[in-house]
Amino acid sequence: MKDCGTIDYISGYNEHFSRFYFLKKSTPAGEQLIVIQAEPVVTRSVIQSHTEIPCESESDQRGFNFGLELIHTLLPTIEFGATNWGYLVGSNNNYRIVAKTRQLEPITEVLPWCPLVDERDIKITRFLWAEDREGLWNGMEVDVFMAVDTSVYLKNMMSGYRLLIERNLEHLAYPVVGHVVRSGTAEICGLMTEPSYGRMAGYKDKSAVYKAISEIERAGLLLTGIYTSNVMITHDGKVHFLANSVCALMRQAVDPRERAKEIEEYHWTRLGILFKELEQGCNPHEPPRNQRTFSTPLPYFPTPVQGPIMKVWAVVLAHVSDSDQQTLKAAEETSRAVVRHGPTRGGKTPNIDSLEVLFFDEPISPRLLRAPRTRLIVRPPAPYQKPDKHLQELIRAHNWQRGRQLSQ
Repeated sequence: MKDCGTIDYISGYNEHFSRFYFLKKSTPAGEQLIVIQAEPVVTRSVIQSHTEIPCESESDQRGFNFGLELIHTLLPTIEFGATNWGYLVGSNNNYRIVAKTRQLEPITEVLPWCPLVDERDIKITRFLWAEDREGLWNGMEVDVFMAVDTSVYLKNMMSGYRLLIERNLEHLAYPVVGHVVRSGTAEICGLMTEPSYGRMAGYKDKSAVYKAISEIERAGLLLTGIYTSNVMITHDGKVHFLANSVCALMRQAVDPRERAKEIEEYHWTRLGILFKELEQGCNPHEPPRNQRTFSTPLPYFPTPVQGPIMKVWAVVLAHVSDSDQQTLKAAEETSRAVVRHGPTRGGKTPNIDSLEVLFFDEPISPRLLRAPRTRLIVRPPAPYQKPDKHLQELIRAHNWQRGRQLSQ
């Protein structure tokens, strides 16, 4: 598989009750996904339409990004494929990910009406978001919606499609071609539709969109999700509502006054707002098939090279004349005392024609080791033993100054 082993951050949600990060890893067996959940950072929210919607501030976004940075550093500890869920826990720069398998709630309210397709039989070609994907199945292109953290959204989507089928309005949405089930089970975890090719609705499509909403209203249904981002026009000029709009389809209220109020609010008021926005210019949204993917690669941080810990206590350099036999002998004995096992060439002792002995109380830097005419002959893990004091004074008195002159 191409790019096998890479890890991508697909998308995430910064909700008032929790943070969610969706990661995927490419493997020869297919894409492996995991959801990382963390404590919430959103501090403010507003009430709108009886739903608590987070109102993110700059600090909220920083907190969300910080969580992603922590997860990035913990990538080597995540076991993709072993579980589908993880919790980011910890504090004070001491964080870890606790893995836990989480099952979706079974969908029993809506019966399937299309073939059951094993998720392993679908080749995912692109991730738009964590739930929304594009793929190939039986040689045809498909759009795939997969429930990741909850099955409520999938259940509402299936209910909406069933309502369209019952009212003979399936021509207003991209047809469903299969229900996606977990590998080897009958657990429905996704919905597969025909690809959403076409363009987003514009101001010139006002008449066609109003007509489509009128059909929905006459069929006794209510569509609460009318936005510029989910109304499309196919290549043959038909109005299609995307799946994220179909999930907002429901039966109208029984009470006439309540029904009239909801129709006015969710249909005609929303349509007025939509086309007032489109009258100002082009639709700001791209069709799903043209949208840029949000997926971001997360490379592993480089780890230190594994191997023995090496402590450098002494470095032996050059600068002793061959004529000074006494000093040469003292320097050779000193180097042997410090190193114990110096490098050899064919069983012979190293050439120490220009020898200096420098002692350090701490390990030296790689920059110093790369200096010209430097030879490191210390080998781990030989412990440091301080050489004889008389030999140190002898080398320092006879050769230090002359060695500095030669090195210059």
